[in-house]
Amino acid sequence: ETGETEIQSKSESKAPQKKAFPLIEIGTLGSAVGISGEARLNLYSGSDRNIFTGQKIILSDKIDSEDMIELEINSVRIQKGFPIVRFNEISDRTEVSKLTGKGLFLQKKDMKKLKEDEFYVMDLIGMTAYDIRSEKEIGKIKDVLTNTAQPIYVIESNKKKDILVPGVPQFIKDIDLEKRVIEFELIAGFIEDEI
Repeated sequence: ETGETEIQSKSESKAPQKKAFPLIEIGTLGSAVGISGEARLNLYSGSDRNIFTGQKIILSDKIDSEDMIELEINSVRIQKGFPIVRFNEISDRTEVSKLTGKGLFLQKKDMKKLKEDEFYVMDLIGMTAYDIRSEKEIGKIKDVLTNTAQPIYVIESNKKKDILVPGVPQFIKDIDLEKRVIEFELIAGFIEDEI
């Protein structure tokens, strides 16, 4: 989502700064860890590639809320598969506990660039799914589930039914962000009744 949003920086004055930028929700702030202000991050994707020292994170209950707080990551470590961070602006467990459960947002411009064959799910949503075997449009990408052994593409068919396609090279032949088309080569019978 994009829009004019006010962010309150904990390290600056109480006067909110008005900035316009797209925000991407990446997870929630988990519980406090220890007594010195560290917090666990519960990320929606399995990747912590955008969590690093110096990264600015925005905390809020929702994307258009007036209570947005911008924090800068001071340090990151991994514990039991979860990123544990310390923010420059937070120094004790009590402060973290007050923020537990708030959404974690990044400005899109602050997200790391990906390799040529990697994509953020947000960039794939809404793309046209096309089956090159049947030469038919399947529908639109509704979501990509990433908490499975391989990604699962959720395609909303033209009949408004969800079709689940494994994100494996045998099925995905091309992803063209400029044309907004993903070409699939599906096996016979996979979708004939759905499109």
